[in-house]
Amino acid sequence: MDSQKKVLCVFTGHGPEDIRMLGGTAKWRLNTDLLLESCRYVVCVFNGAAQLPFAHGNAAARDNAAFLIGRIAGVEPVQEGDPLFYFGDQWEMPNRKLVRMSDVCMIDIPSFMPFWRNPTIYLREDEVLEKLGIGGFGELDFTPLVPASAQERSAYAAELVRSGSALGDAAPARDELAALFQSGNGPGNGPGISIEEAKAGLAARFGVAADQIDITIKW
Repeated sequence: MDSQKKVLCVFTGHGPEDIRMLGGTAKWRLNTDLLLESCRYVVCVFNGAAQLPFAHGNAAARDNAAFLIGRIAGVEPVQEGDPLFYFGDQWEMPNRKLVRMSDVCMIDIPSFMPFWRNPTIYLREDEVLEKLGIGGFGELDFTPLVPASAQERSAYAAELVRSGSALGDAAPARDELAALFQSGNGPGNGPGISIEEAKAGLAARFGVAADQIDITIKW
């Protein structure tokens, strides 16, 4: 075991089904280069106080218990305006990351971090192994994270948008976005949305007029 390696630990309201829908765990403020250089695994610890519209959550998990460990397959930015990640909550912040997982193992370690001050922390691999009560990660029964289908992701995104709309003042624009994803025309399912539709969705989220938003496409 490399003594320099660390494990990313995240305090999340998402459960296993949400992680399957997203392909990993999100939305975190992370240094991608540092994470990929130093971490091979991510541990998800359940935050029972998290308020996530529609998210399946993890009803079986105890608050502050580690419930899943995943092999990190990559890190990528989550696109602002993508309803899988930005579904209308006025408190959501941009420039967040998705930590993709290739394989996962369900665990149950109560009181994994008794004093959790930040949503993401890094622990040494030997610290995590000690908490797991094993000598190496090879002892864990990892299984491939089977990705959700495009149809499942579209339906999940639509529900997130509808639930987010109930918390805000711009339901009509978000309902249009939800209908668009429910029809199967979201990212990866056809032509996607127009610039005008994207502006309308962002205007609804930020409470500004659509003509105040400029969108730049980089090829």
